[in-house]
Amino acid sequence: MFPIPDPTRLSPPRLPPSRPGPSSSPPGVLLSLGTFPLGIGAIIFGYSMAYAHLSSWLGIPAAILGLVLVVALSKGPTLLLGTIEAIFYGGVAFIATGGRDSPGFNASWVWAGLAATLFLGAAWLERKESRGLEAASEGHADEGVSNIFFSGPTERPELPPELEPYVNELHSLYLRKNTFDYSARNEARAIGEKINAAHGYRGMVTVCDTLRFLIHGRAARELEMVWDYIGEWRN
Repeated sequence: MFPIPDPTRLSPPRLPPSRPGPSSSPPGVLLSLGTFPLGIGAIIFGYSMAYAHLSSWLGIPAAILGLVLVVALSKGPTLLLGTIEAIFYGGVAFIATGGRDSPGFNASWVWAGLAATLFLGAAWLERKESRGLEAASEGHADEGVSNIFFSGPTERPELPPELEPYVNELHSLYLRKNTFDYSARNEARAIGEKINAAHGYRGMVTVCDTLRFLIHGRAARELEMVWDYIGEWRN
């Protein structure tokens, strides 16, 4: 006996949307804002290098290529984007604070380190959040598959009063053991044998369907397997 899923459950739950690039969290906003000056720098660098070392005709294509690379980088791995931005802004901070004019270790190195640490930290936090969303997405997907095959009925089956003690006993057993198998198998099977002796196969079906509604379909599926070959019951 295998539970027939309710057709209304065949649509899995909506998963968290996947999105390329940084999110709208504070670390993601920082990384996104950082791409704008980075893009301008890529345009200037590409144009100047092509103009100076290749041909003036290649200046504009090189600038466009630099911008395209930055856009692609913003949609790519977060850690790579954070590393590039850390190098870029660390260098900008070093130059802007006069690091090129002062030999040896000075305050410019500290500012460069702080800028690089800021963007690397943002990339790490953003990656951590992204992994959390991926894990949640996988969990929702697994839950959707489980619901399709093991969901319980939407309405409680009609339960005759004489079967209610068996339902309560099995429900209590599941709450204690969190399963109808393994350590609870012998006790669950003994209850099934009592139901079969007093009420037959139809009584077992009614009790199992009621538990599917009260707990969830996975528990009822365990009970079906545990009750295999009790009277007319076939899993």
